[in-house]
Amino acid sequence: MHAPADRRAARRSDHSYGWQAKCPGQREDIKAFFEIHIEQGCVLENEALPIGVVSAIVGIIRVRIKFKGQAAHAGTTPMHMRSDALLAAAQTACDIRHVAAQMSSQKPEHYVVATCGQFNVKPNASNVVPGFAEISVEMRSDHRPSMEALHRQLGHIAAQAAAMNQVTLLSCETVTDTQPVVCAPQLMAHIRDASDSLGLPYKVMPSGAGHDAAFLSHISPAAMIFVPSKEGKSHCAQEWTSAKELAQGVSVLIDAIERFDGVHQ
Repeated sequence: MHAPADRRAARRSDHSYGWQAKCPGQREDIKAFFEIHIEQGCVLENEALPIGVVSAIVGIIRVRIKFKGQAAHAGTTPMHMRSDALLAAAQTACDIRHVAAQMSSQKPEHYVVATCGQFNVKPNASNVVPGFAEISVEMRSDHRPSMEALHRQLGHIAAQAAAMNQVTLLSCETVTDTQPVVCAPQLMAHIRDASDSLGLPYKVMPSGAGHDAAFLSHISPAAMIFVPSKEGKSHCAQEWTSAKELAQGVSVLIDAIERFDGVHQ
């Protein structure tokens, strides 16, 4: 089963996530949604497992942070007299990563990651102390309270970094915010049973990436099957999953759908 074209289009835009709040609710003509996908990570490959049974799909909070310092000559401005916006941004990126890693280790039952993937520095010259820096921070988790706690921490971290480096925190703007989605337990059970019947070991695991199933879950029960990705590579020319691994995943998918169909006949 596939999402209607207008909903697929909505998923592609960061500014269109709000459609899920307007969704009319469960549909009677769609009884279940099963999705199969490459893992896009290296967990299954590292553990030599052919199947991943997805437990939840992470929510995502993206934040844009801007710091204003004072551009100055890199050679003639003493270190203690600098107002370096890039230092505040870099410190924020390092500190939020540390907090996310700490949260993940303290509560391993929840998946938590934080990434600083974009930097914009001005005037961006090798001989000038940066007077402005902008970064994007993305936080993902399958556990909403963990997402919110990390989000709150980010605000404190950015403010502290600004104060320590004698710069101004101009803004800390939340750009997008999506909820994590828990996969339907009854569909997960069919996938586990199908894997067992086919003699394929599996791992119950969260998805750190967003997927169609997260959006379809608002109108029907949804679940996902992962197959391994070579070296975790995805969205690149080196992305690879063997024919055997794909066939195993499809076999589990067919078996799980037949089990679901048998229960609902």
